[in-house]
Amino acid sequence: MPETFTQTGKTAELAATTYMVATGDVTDNKIPALTFSPLTALIQFGLKNTSDRELKIRYITLESDDDVFPAELKIDEDGVVQSLSGMRNKLTLDMSGQALAQNETLNGYLNILPTTYGDTRLMKSTTELNITVSVLNNEVEQDIILLKKVKVKDLEDNIGLDMDATANQFAAGKHYKMDFEVDYRFRIPDEGYMIDDDGNIHIYNKTGLFGWNKIADEYRKATVTLEKEYIDEPAGDGIKVIDMGNELWEPISALPSAICK
Repeated sequence: MPETFTQTGKTAELAATTYMVATGDVTDNKIPALTFSPLTALIQFGLKNTSDRELKIRYITLESDDDVFPAELKIDEDGVVQSLSGMRNKLTLDMSGQALAQNETLNGYLNILPTTYGDTRLMKSTTELNITVSVLNNEVEQDIILLKKVKVKDLEDNIGLDMDATANQFAAGKHYKMDFEVDYRFRIPDEGYMIDDDGNIHIYNKTGLFGWNKIADEYRKATVTLEKEYIDEPAGDGIKVIDMGNELWEPISALPSAICK
């Protein structure tokens, strides 16, 4: 399997990456029937343009925090998978700069070798996945993060994809559909905070403040920024306020990080 796949149109182009094994019994030196079993899993990315302008889709990148995507698969004479090899942590779908008009949807299709066979499991339930789409926005290249550091077991909560049904693996013969809204404008994450590429924390609201509280021990050396331009100013006097309501704040002890900005 290649590391970069290509789709030049709006429909799936999977002929070069669809593999099956055919098995059958020989009777009187004839094979009366064959049974075809797929060796690949299909991932479908549904991209809806919620921006205020047309975007051109360059690449969709699926990335893991570990080498879980095999490049090669070996089967025995009975059609049983014996091994997976050539492990890597990233796959790319080249969408050839296809135009995606405002409010329209474009589907990208990616055939991959499975992350499981027999008793072998390449992914863990805690394996983290990232999905990024590279676009041309008014001819300017821009990367839009669709999924960031989401554990496989949490995909259902995040995008409605039930991975538990296939033991948190991409299994042969299965179809995995992921739908995303694509907007070049920044949108506050549902968690209310964001961890940037340097491991620093950006907090945007009360949800993010409480969310950071829960993970603070994991990011003790991070710079924590309260993004004040996103915080309400209820009295119009320049004072930013996060209303904690009736929720109890648990102090973070001995934390060397500082909230700034």
